[in-house]
Order: sequence, then structure tokens, then C-alpha cells
Amino acid sequence: MLDDLNSKLAAMDELARTDYLNAPLPSPEDDEIAALVEDFAAEGSSHRAGPSQRLTQVHQQVLVVFAVRMASQAVREGSVAHLRHGLLAMALASHAAGSDWRDLALQFEPLEDAGRRIGSRAGSVFEEAGRLANRRIAGIIRGASPSRFFLLRWMRRVRIPIPGVQRWSTVDTPSGLRYIAQPGYTEEDILRPVARGLMTYLSRALEAYRRDNGTYPTTEQGLLALWQAPTIEPLARNWRGPYIRRSPPRDPWSRTFIYRFPAEHDPASYDLLSYGANGQPGGDGDAADIRAWD
Repeated sequence: MLDDLNSKLAAMDELARTDYLNAPLPSPEDDEIAALVEDFAAEGSSHRAGPSQRLTQVHQQVLVVFAVRMASQAVREGSVAHLRHGLLAMALASHAAGSDWRDLALQFEPLEDAGRRIGSRAGSVFEEAGRLANRRIAGIIRGASPSRFFLLRWMRRVRIPIPGVQRWSTVDTPSGLRYIAQPGYTEEDILRPVARGLMTYLSRALEAYRRDNGTYPTTEQGLLALWQAPTIEPLARNWRGPYIRRSPPRDPWSRTFIYRFPAEHDPASYDLLSYGANGQPGGDGDAADIRAWD
């Protein structure tokens, strides 16, 4: 058993020196790593720590590449089994020495996209991999399940500190679809659209509140009135909430959205905005305010 593990780890060291990501699909190396992750999943928790603790960051990188390759195979064949191997590889990689959970999270997009393409029947393999991963990656894996509500998947992304994001796209090859790496986004390229998405969600809830109660919540009542019936006058005459699924979300920089009614920009409407990356009103470029009415 130990000799077999040593052999597999040595093979991964060799793979790290090649362009494994773009190697033909499938390959014999895929089968070797699939056997390793199956062993990891099959071991009891008391025995699982030994092999996983022998993983280095080099092994982690190979496991991530394997996971992306499995995502391509899963989409090509509609295969939950290939998706499962990719997810198990990500769970195993999360236990590597010096593992950076943020880096792993940023490489997760192909697996999430593959799960969404396959549909809800893939939900169980996300849950299985989530049970085997370390705590931080476990939440990311479970949150990416196609069985989860769409907004919860976006909220999972909001919580990830993003230093410079790897992005992925798909290409059609003679052998079928394949995920390929693209130049990275900046943090603001990701977080500003997320802020707009959250404000769209809140705006829809505000309109539902107005239809029921004849007016928007006041500035003093705030967005909390979408979650709990307001106790500050004027009381809602026909509150039928909650109008949102949980307490009001913060913006992607973990700050409270600015809400005012009546609005400064239009007394008949409301102001809903985020001050963006710098948390200050005004600004230009990445520091500019993000306003729901623009």
C-alpha cells in the first residue's frame, strides 16, 4: 500500500513537469490519479490523514489540473463519475501541506460549470466531496452544488477574497468540449458585477414590498424591513414578507448597502448603492459608486 502510494506521488511529481492540462483526454495518467482519489475517498477518516498529509503543493497543482480535466470529461460524456473524480481531487488537494484555500477556490469554476451542465443529479457528488475536504473548501464545494439556490452560489463567491482571479472558458475541439485557462480578471472585474447582481435582487424585493404596502421602507426602517416586519412608524399595512431569503446581504466588500427613501436622486423613488472598493462616496474607475438606478 505504501509502495503504491509512493509510486503515485512520484508519478504526480513527473506530471508537474509536463503540460498535463493540455494533454490528450483521456490519458493513462488520469486513471492513476483517479485511483488515488478513490483510495482517499474509501479510507476511513482515521486512515485518511496519513496519505493526505504527504501531499505537497506540487501534488496539489497536479490534482487541480486533473480536476479541470475531469470537468471536461464530465461535460463531454454527461458523466457524474468523472465529475466525482474531479471533486474528490479538489477535496484531496485541500489537505496538501501549505494548501491555500483561496487559490483552490479560484480554480473551482470548471467543476461548478460542469455540475450546472449535468444538473441536479450531480448534487450528491458535491455533498460527498464536501464531507472529505477541509473546512474552508468544504463550504465552497457544497455551495457550488447545482442543487443549491442560485443566489447562494453567488453569495459563496462574494465571501472569497480574490487577489487576481483565474478565469476559464470552454472551447470545442475535435474530441469535444474542453476547459482552458484564460488571462485573469482583476478583483474589481468580479466584485462590481456581483454588487450589481445583489442590488437587482434587493430592488425586486423592494418593489414587492411597495406593491403590498403602498410605499417603500423608510430610510430609518432600512433594508431590514424586507426581512422582518418594521416596528418603526409608519408600520407596513400589509406586510407579506419576508421578501428576501435571509437578512439583507452586504456588498462584496462586506459593507452595508446604502439605502434611502425618499431618494436624493428622485424623491419618488429610493437610493440603493454601494461605495465600491474604497468605501467612500464618489470616486472614479474601480473606486466609483455602484448605483442601482444607473
